[in-house]
Amino acid sequence: MQDGYLYVMGRNKEMIIVAGNKVFPAEVESVLRKCPLVKDVAIIGVAHSRLGQIVKAHIILGDEELSAALTAEETKKEASAKAKEQLRSYCQENLKRELRPMEWVFYPASHVFAKTFSGKVDKKQLS
Repeated sequence: MQDGYLYVMGRNKEMIIVAGNKVFPAEVESVLRKCPLVKDVAIIGVAHSRLGQIVKAHIILGDEELSAALTAEETKKEASAKAKEQLRSYCQENLKRELRPMEWVFYPASHVFAKTFSGKVDKKQLS
């Protein structure tokens, strides 16, 4: 509670625990959606031997050049590395350490995340 207001950051069952810190995917997604490189994003937690869980980002790239490079097999690895580097830098400036993704998966702009019946990203399919 800040300034007398209660903020709801997300559903408890979606919460990720990174080294004892609570991370709500919606908070990370909100920040990453503001990045010009990002068309859409889905954040999930994945098991980690030392930290319990880590933040994994599934990113649909909005940058046309990087998106096009992702679709060609010979430039896919380089495009992913470039996107990862730029997004890591963005996250260092805009997210607390425990909220920053440690794993990244990139998709071209034409990709659409699978949705549930309620229209939300089906994160079970991303695990």
